[in-house]
Amino acid sequence: PLDASADRPRQRTTDKMFRVRDGRETCALHVEVEREWRPRTLPKRMFDYASAAHSATGLPTISVVLLLRKGGSPPKSPATYRVRALGTDVLLLRYYIVPLFELDARQMQRRLPPEAWALLVAMKGATKTYVRELATEIASNTELPPHRRDMALSLLYLVVAAILGVEAARGLAQMDAIMESPGVR
Repeated sequence: PLDASADRPRQRTTDKMFRVRDGRETCALHVEVEREWRPRTLPKRMFDYASAAHSATGLPTISVVLLLRKGGSPPKSPATYRVRALGTDVLLLRYYIVPLFELDARQMQRRLPPEAWALLVAMKGATKTYVRELATEIASNTELPPHRRDMALSLLYLVVAAILGVEAARGLAQMDAIMESPGVR
């Protein structure tokens, strides 16, 4: 016999979770941001996150992986995590993979709100000059409330460090435009 308790071995915290409505249905949208694809660990983690999100919210859960860099040979989207037993699928998760590095930064900038512009750093055409322009534009955006502007600048700083390196992030932090952001400081 197996231990009948179904306790999870450790707490899982997703990168981001949203409640999404399309007018008729409500679901949970689980978003994971990954530096690159890790085939040995990521599919099972996606299943753990999605099943925990469903258990916690009672909502159907859609999972998306945002890949910042090439690497690890991700499967085509939608990908599946499947557990088979006795000749059938007993557990099945479909999740979506968005390779950000394949998208054009300038095109996506027109489609994304400023709070999501940090993701542009992972996309084609995101030079250090372009990133500095993004930081200046976010910092001077008077339509964003100050706390959302700080959040956007902090996220930009973190993604620059992950993609372009710590030195590029330090250079970004020295810009007058973002020196006042508490999140970056």
